[in-house]
Amino acid sequence: MTRREGASPHRAADQGTAQPHRRGAALALVLAACGGSSSSRPPDGATVDAPAPDAADVDATPQTLTIRVAVDGDDARNGVDMPVRTLKRAIAIATDNARVTTIVIAPGTYSKQTGEAFPYTVPAGVIVSGPAAGGVTLAGSGTETGLDARGGRIRFLRFDSFALALDVAGDIALENLVITTSAAAVHGAAAANLVIDHLEVIAPGSGCATGIAIDSGASIRIATLSTRDLGVVLRTSDAGIVEISHASVVARLPGTACPGAMITIATTKSFAITDSEIDGGIDTSTGSVGPTGIRLIGLSVSGPTPATFTSTSLHNLATGVESLGMALQISGGTFTANFIGIDIDGLNDGVGTASLSRVTLDRNNGVGVKVRGLRSTARQTLTLRDCSVSRTNGSGVLITDFVTADLGTPASPGGNTITGNLLPGVNIVGAAGRSEVTAVGNTWRPNTQGSDATGHYPVTETIPGPIPVDVGTNFAIADGCSLMR
Repeated sequence: MTRREGASPHRAADQGTAQPHRRGAALALVLAACGGSSSSRPPDGATVDAPAPDAADVDATPQTLTIRVAVDGDDARNGVDMPVRTLKRAIAIATDNARVTTIVIAPGTYSKQTGEAFPYTVPAGVIVSGPAAGGVTLAGSGTETGLDARGGRIRFLRFDSFALALDVAGDIALENLVITTSAAAVHGAAAANLVIDHLEVIAPGSGCATGIAIDSGASIRIATLSTRDLGVVLRTSDAGIVEISHASVVARLPGTACPGAMITIATTKSFAITDSEIDGGIDTSTGSVGPTGIRLIGLSVSGPTPATFTSTSLHNLATGVESLGMALQISGGTFTANFIGIDIDGLNDGVGTASLSRVTLDRNNGVGVKVRGLRSTARQTLTLRDCSVSRTNGSGVLITDFVTADLGTPASPGGNTITGNLLPGVNIVGAAGRSEVTAVGNTWRPNTQGSDATGHYPVTETIPGPIPVDVGTNFAIADGCSLMR
């Protein structure tokens, strides 16, 4: 057993309580030898209550201990009655004593100058906490890991200047943490189960810092995430469930070219993001190109991997969302000033789907929504309802090969508004594989290609291609394709 019970500060007291018990046992032997008895034998069949056991015979539940740390403490103390000075000493006590469940750190900065020597391994299940009001900083030199935690909770702390602030595994909760000027904030080991509640990560002044990276099989749930200037906010590799809510992700450093997307999710299970905003910091409508916002890679072998966006907005990015082999559902939210708002593609031979409702795509510099299938056996499907695709400096909806697109049918009108785009509102390319598109019940550019003054088509018709691409039109159709509108 790594954490030794013998190191308990109460050991001496436990040993002392055994002496009265031994004296009582000796007295009982003397009485028995002299024929003495406190009562006669009960009659046959009669019962008597067993005597109450001596207190020393009862195994009490092991007492849990809290170790306190303070900058004015003393490492010669036990940390229970009076605080120790360093987290190093508190970790050592907790490692040697399984009764320690919590380490509480008083406000102050804990660094090499105060006797710390990171990294530390937190015993499994132990809580390490500062006060709820904050004020505790663990400071490194920029080259080491801060804490290695295998389960438990880390809360109300600030980490400053680490190569990696937290390396975690098992069932672990991270609560109310701030991580600054560190090359990487959190790494989750394979099969870890991370629950994060209120995490703020601020990058160093240069470089491509990483917020959170988790390994194969790990799952992560994040409630309230704030990041600034990171190269990578979140990266998963063959992950389990990934959930994010109330995230505010702001910009990479201007002029910083970091590889990959700000958030890359490769998962076999599912991805969900709610009530969040991602801002790449570069208005691509001016011609500049920012990073990709969220790149989704579905790894399920049984079909598209579920991905859900609810009331989430992405701005100023090369691509807002890139979806590969996913069953993508987007409800609400805005995609503005990106080069491509939403890019839906196949992955190897995988089939992908995308369903958008009440989504606003505005002022995207290249394309509002782009969708492409790989082959006839791996068609992509797109459904749009009650969306707005406007003021794109290109095509509003670009449909390429092997796509089935439902932008509205006679039985289920689309209710979309597709206006003000420089190139066709719906552009069906489909050169290699025929795409099938319906777009009934939408509002288009008025008085254009047969639309009336309100931008509607009173009569439902199927329009065959080819209709060439032209500026300021409602649709263009490749040869061999058609559009019902």
